[in-house]
Amino acid sequence: MLGYRRPALWVIVVSAVMAVMAAVCLLTDPVAAEPPEDNPDPGPTASASQPPEASLADALLDPWMKEVLDGERQFISAYSQYNEGDGRTYGIHDLRTFYYDDQFPDAVVEAGRVAVIDLDRDGVNEMVIWPEGEDEYLYSVVGYAILRRQGDEIYGYNPGYRTFGSVKSDGTFCWSNGAPWSGYATLTFGPDQIILHETTYHKPGENGIDQLYFVNGRKATQEEHSAAEGWQNLKPGLAWYTYDSGQLQPYLPAGAELLAGTGPDSAGTAKLWTGEYDHPWLEWNGTVCQLMPTITTEMLPYLFVQDFDGDGQNELVIRSHLNYFGTYDVYEWNNGQVTYADSFDTQDDLLLRFNQNNVAAYSKNTREFSVTYAHTEGDPDSADYYRHYITGSTTLPINFFDGYEHIRDGYTYAYANDFRQISLNPEDNSFLFELLFCPADETMKDLIRVVEPDTAVPDEHYMKGRTVGTAAFTLRYDGTKWVLEEPDRLDMGIEDVPTPIDITTAAPLNAPVVDLMSGLPEDPNEWYKVAELPDDMIWVYARCYGAETLIRWDGNFYKVFNHTAHTARSIPPALKKLGGADTYGPLAVISNVGSGTGVSLDQLVIYDLDSSDAPSYVHDWSLLRDEFNGYRTFQYDSETHTITCTYEGQTAELIIDGGDNEELYRRIDEEGVTVRVTGEIVSYWFNDDGTMEIEFPLQAFIGSDVVNAPLMWPWFLRWTIRFDRERAEFETVPGSCELFTYAGQ
Repeated sequence: MLGYRRPALWVIVVSAVMAVMAAVCLLTDPVAAEPPEDNPDPGPTASASQPPEASLADALLDPWMKEVLDGERQFISAYSQYNEGDGRTYGIHDLRTFYYDDQFPDAVVEAGRVAVIDLDRDGVNEMVIWPEGEDEYLYSVVGYAILRRQGDEIYGYNPGYRTFGSVKSDGTFCWSNGAPWSGYATLTFGPDQIILHETTYHKPGENGIDQLYFVNGRKATQEEHSAAEGWQNLKPGLAWYTYDSGQLQPYLPAGAELLAGTGPDSAGTAKLWTGEYDHPWLEWNGTVCQLMPTITTEMLPYLFVQDFDGDGQNELVIRSHLNYFGTYDVYEWNNGQVTYADSFDTQDDLLLRFNQNNVAAYSKNTREFSVTYAHTEGDPDSADYYRHYITGSTTLPINFFDGYEHIRDGYTYAYANDFRQISLNPEDNSFLFELLFCPADETMKDLIRVVEPDTAVPDEHYMKGRTVGTAAFTLRYDGTKWVLEEPDRLDMGIEDVPTPIDITTAAPLNAPVVDLMSGLPEDPNEWYKVAELPDDMIWVYARCYGAETLIRWDGNFYKVFNHTAHTARSIPPALKKLGGADTYGPLAVISNVGSGTGVSLDQLVIYDLDSSDAPSYVHDWSLLRDEFNGYRTFQYDSETHTITCTYEGQTAELIIDGGDNEELYRRIDEEGVTVRVTGEIVSYWFNDDGTMEIEFPLQAFIGSDVVNAPLMWPWFLRWTIRFDRERAEFETVPGSCELFTYAGQ
């Protein structure tokens, strides 16, 4: 059995350089490890007590921990062979010599944040110290300091960052013996060392080339290893605190911004913050810990704290959206630490489940459309295994398949890509989902991802918006995992009719237009006004952080749309009434539906308010992008480093800004250069005459690499468009195309 000792000076120096150059767990740091045993991942750590109501320091810190942090008690280095004799002691302000001995006398090393956890699962807590100094990445160079009580003495361990890194709330951590040999482990303590027990890891085979994979100490396939790694990455980090003058405070990174919190009906309080490197930080039960998956405001996060499994203790669920589909991550509170339990993806685990397990049939003679959905219950290897079939049917109107005759005449299939209702059942804290499905052709069944419900152009392979039925699912947390209860019937022939609301109460006309930066209500179901044209008696509201839009006109009429009114980056919509004095529609709305580094997408939607059902029309800008990319021509002059682009009789020039970069010019000469519109930035604005402008920036590429110019976006393409109400479609104004560069080009 081999132990881990403090790294020598050369390792520390090399680590300081390499930590900035590569991923922490893949850096080379020779270590030995105990051979794998039958040692599964540990259960919940026996760490600190339940969240205190009085003093965090009194509740979480053992007396010796407070004495050490107050500088009243010293600790002994467990690595005595590196010191001037056995028994050398240190105070909390002597961390530089604890880490470096007498080396680097000018280095600054102080105790930063602290964590309390039972790392070796013996019922006694250790204290982990995060070192801070002039080097922002100091902890990734020297590693954590672990302080542990043995009898009447306090011992300090410094295993090195790549031996003990990325510590999770259950005491598991990352280790590395180089890129081919790394993984996760637990630890125990020896007299002057820590002992690693490798759990999930990979290492070279006997030939030194092939990789061997292990999960929970047992040999596994690469797929099983990858799944175990994914689970490990989802575990929260340690609960960190700052200590000052005898008081503990939950640690939050400087400049942290609030992403989301629990609503007024929650059984507890929790908050989600974004901090350094955009990682989310969860504040719950008086603790703060880092969550590894990146959650942004665009994902519309929302927090629920309820007793989901009925065990008398609250769980926390974070709901976030990706491509309009929700993911539900559930966390438990276990002895002072937040632990990850399970995740449910409504796209993979619900929509695709339905789509891949149904068959449908349509009779031309009777116009009957029937759907049979199959699901299983029980373990396939057990006697109680059973496969259920439920069927629903309805008679479709005569003209139902107009425009989609290929679906009617071919193999008919039921396709679900949206929800009619999602709600939390207050009786048992389960989530209820009403799944909408419509007829489709057989090509949709083979999809591995569901088409986004708000796709600008309806897919010709399924009848978007022509719902024929719903399936109701219930999602419960049983204390260890999510359990999806399958429907016992299919409701056919149900239209997607919104639930009636009290419009005067939900969307009052005299409500102020909210400040989207700070004025959003905590309740995601509450409507709030985002824009208005009071002289035209048109008001626009939103809820669910912009996911739903309500337009109210003439004081008495309204309709709810799934179009986005604004993004979480707080960009309000722009409105323009296109009809005359005696009409309310069409209403044009420009909304920003996508923002990020190098990305900004506007969406132009026309709502025909004079129509009985107020249909909406979304402008498909991709047609203009594809038309330009298909018909533009361009030439490159290697003498002047200038690209000349021509389209529809217009010409514009772009000077490549390479400076003295001869390698750039050589690549252009050898590989060539292309000019195209990517569609990563799309901008709309209104003209006084009721037309709209759309503008794209152009970019030059060598392969997939963008070629720089003196300005970030020097080249632009612009069209004038208008909406033809009679034909219910957009048209491009002939001769309106402009190809131009800004001044200086």
